[in-house]
Amino acid sequence: MGTADLVTIPGGSLASAYHYGQQAFASGSFDANTPGQAQTSVHVLRTVTTTATTNELFLDGAGERMTIPSGQSWTYDILVVARSTTGGNSAGYQVLGVIENQRWHDILIGGGTKTVLGETFRPWDITVSADDTNDALVIKATGDTSTIRWVATVRTVEVVQ
Repeated sequence: MGTADLVTIPGGSLASAYHYGQQAFASGSFDANTPGQAQTSVHVLRTVTTTATTNELFLDGAGERMTIPSGQSWTYDILVVARSTTGGNSAGYQVLGVIENQRWHDILIGGGTKTVLGETFRPWDITVSADDTNDALVIKATGDTSTIRWVATVRTVEVVQ
């Protein structure tokens, strides 16, 4: 069941894609014919930074977030790559963690584990957090005064109570 723009459900049974550009896959559910109870998804987010301030990455590059419905828990594997449009600097990061939404209250369990895969310019960084206001998993990037393109792929494994 796809309810958002540009979603893909490549096969399987009872997947639910409800985020912009989401790819979802499931092989059934816990309750008969209830989509999205046990599935995996892939999301791609992006942003551009031009200063040393922090920018949030969005699914559509502008404002669409990875929201977590109440009663869900996700494990996530986030890969982020960054590259300056001039100078050839690059960076790569991986963040692993768990997030849950209990009655519209998002909680990072353990806060996630970040690994710097490589950086040619050390001041760059990413952070991952839970956003209670928007019930979302948030990825933010901090660059420098050059123009930097940031792209994240987020793979989630999702379960509904």
